[in-house]
Amino acid sequence: MSRWNQNFLIAIVGVLSIGCSVAGNNDRLVYKFENDEFILEKECVSVLQLGHSELKNDYVLNIEINRTPKCSERFNSLLSKNIGKKVSLYFGVNKISQTYIAGEIQSENGYRQAFSDKKVINNILESYGRNAKN
Repeated sequence: MSRWNQNFLIAIVGVLSIGCSVAGNNDRLVYKFENDEFILEKECVSVLQLGHSELKNDYVLNIEINRTPKCSERFNSLLSKNIGKKVSLYFGVNKISQTYIAGEIQSENGYRQAFSDKKVINNILESYGRNAKN
């Protein structure tokens, strides 16, 4: 096999791998850290509901994560290890927000995630099997 064919095959495999990775998370919230990520799977969510925001044109989800090693314990650990660094939130391939981690949280006790687009919140609620409200 020629070197060109080898490089072409490697490139194709790489593109397919990335496509599969992204496709598998199209309907999940993904928190991306500097060297890691946390995919908020359905089985990790104990509470996911529309909350009240004090700001106009700002929407909030109230989220509580189940207290298990692969859910809140892993998420809390990633947050702790990345204090002072950036975390980006994705829903599917769309980057929703990016912020700095100021301190630890206990995600099993709940936290609020802000969004600027109500349609995105409705899509998130539907993807996790929750009722979207207007």
